[in-house]
Amino acid sequence: MRAEKKSMMDEISKKLSESEFMFLADYRGLTVTKIMELRGKLRDLKSSFSVIRNSFLCRASNEAGLCDISGSLLDGPTAMVTGEGDPTGVAKVLAEFFRDNSLPILKGGSMSGRTLSAADVMELAFIPPRDVLLAKLAYVMSAPISGLAGVMNQKICSLLYALKAIKEKNEQGTCVTD
Repeated sequence: MRAEKKSMMDEISKKLSESEFMFLADYRGLTVTKIMELRGKLRDLKSSFSVIRNSFLCRASNEAGLCDISGSLLDGPTAMVTGEGDPTGVAKVLAEFFRDNSLPILKGGSMSGRTLSAADVMELAFIPPRDVLLAKLAYVMSAPISGLAGVMNQKICSLLYALKAIKEKNEQGTCVTD
């Protein structure tokens, strides 16, 4: 293998091994301006959009120890979206960009050692971001505790109301007998 190809393979393997996810798309029909726009949106999410030869991608994914990427995932020209952080945010950007431009066409990808279909990537776009899910989890976990605190507070208030009623009754009783 020539030095240039070896260098490209090493770079692709490094991207794949450092990335938490990888999405593949057919970029045919995208203008350079649209690709730059998409790259800008992905850059904000610590992700990158790279056009890669299918043979390099297949070989690099095998070298990086990822799932087997072949078949329909490598039909036609392929762009690879890799990154770190929240894959749902990247999937949302890709889905929104597809909705607005009808391009790029998602092929699938991989995440956590599993191969994803195009439908799986689109489903990721509808999952709330990680921060929202953590906030919902915190709320669900705190709900029983806050409910218990409310019940205990109500019991204390009921006792205070009863003591106050007894005090008022005693004060009325002593005033009437005087």
